[in-house]
Parts: sequence; C-alpha cells; structure tokens
Amino acid sequence: MKYVEFLSVPARSYAAHDDGVVQTGNVKFIEAGCAGCHTVTQKTRNDAPEEFRNIVLRPYTDMKMHTVTDAPYRTPALWGLGRNITLLQENGKQLLLMHDGRATTLDGAIQAHGGEASGSRAAYNAMSSSDKAALIAFLESL
Repeated sequence: MKYVEFLSVPARSYAAHDDGVVQTGNVKFIEAGCAGCHTVTQKTRNDAPEEFRNIVLRPYTDMKMHTVTDAPYRTPALWGLGRNITLLQENGKQLLLMHDGRATTLDGAIQAHGGEASGSRAAYNAMSSSDKAALIAFLESL
C-alpha cells in the first residue's frame, strides 16, 4: 500500500517549458478561460498526513462539478494528457476524450464543451489557426 501511496503525480517534460509555441498555448489556454475549470494549481490540505501537507500540484482541474454538456460532472485533471495520447498512439489505440469518449481529438473535445464552458469554446474558435495550434501543443505537453 505504501508504494501506491507515494506514487508521484504526472510531470511535464522539462523541454515543454522552453518551447515558445507551448508557452504561447499556455497563455491562450488562460486567456480563453480554460483555467477557470482546469485550474492550473491546487494545494493539498494542511490536515493531510504530514508527508502530503501543503504540497502545490499542477493538475489542471478544480475538482468541482460543472455542467459542460448535458449533465454535471467533475472537471478531469489534464495532467498526464500528453503522455496518455502518446501511449495510445504508439499502441494503435483510439483517443477517447470527454466524460463519454465522444471526442477523438483535442480540438473535438474543445468543440464538445458547452454549458459553463461555452465561452471558452467560443474564445478558442475565435483564435487564429496558429494560436489554436499553440493551445493544442500546450495541452499535448501536459
């Protein structure tokens, strides 16, 4: 049990932090309002077991229930997204995104956002092609 308890969270490639396109995508992610639900940082509670107290994580979620499609569901953490995409592609598996798997691309997942996230979707759709590509590159770097 201790093995599972002490597993680390998914980490981004260090190279992603030096990639100008990824950094532009990060800015566009925030400007579009995506970080309103896919909150960049969270902090563990101060009453957690001592070794896990007050640790700042970057899960890209707020862990709250939101109405994005037809029904409320918890905002998924985006950490590890890029590694999962790579793993699926390398093994010839289909990418299934959103809570019901109906999106097969990151663009498709963004387009599937409605409800509280419709403003973010509209902001993404108003971006230039290069800004959209940068936002996708950012997501793939997580």
